[in-house]
Amino acid sequence: MRPLPVAKSSQWTEEQISRFLQDTAVPMRLACHGTAGYPLACSLWFYFRDNHLWCASHENSHIVERIQENNKIGFEIGVNEPPYRGVRGQGEVTLEREPAAEILTSMLERYRIDQNSSLAKWLLSRVEDEYALRIDIKRITAWDYTQRMLPGK
Repeated sequence: MRPLPVAKSSQWTEEQISRFLQDTAVPMRLACHGTAGYPLACSLWFYFRDNHLWCASHENSHIVERIQENNKIGFEIGVNEPPYRGVRGQGEVTLEREPAAEILTSMLERYRIDQNSSLAKWLLSRVEDEYALRIDIKRITAWDYTQRMLPGK
């Protein structure tokens, strides 16, 4: 497994970034090349494995269509409660059919979605039409406002 390409300016080490990505279950904000020259931002569940970010999306989704046109993306994963902290970076997406069921199931567990819920049943019923999105991280950096947000600062 190749190391994460952590920017020199990152506030966290590779180990801290990996731990954050494994432990934090918030949606990732993914930006890709949209139509008419404007960027497109999309929130997706993610799963971190083997130094890749993984997502899943239906084959007819707009995000899959845009990635098929240009696979270069930006991403951000940050907590929504103070103290604010997270990671952001750039990468290239590969669309894969084979691991889609495994990735989708792993994300249902990660985001604590009951496998018997109507959402889980609906998502799993369409798994043959899903793509796994494997993001090969080309650059990643972390920010952490914990110290700035301490009382009295």
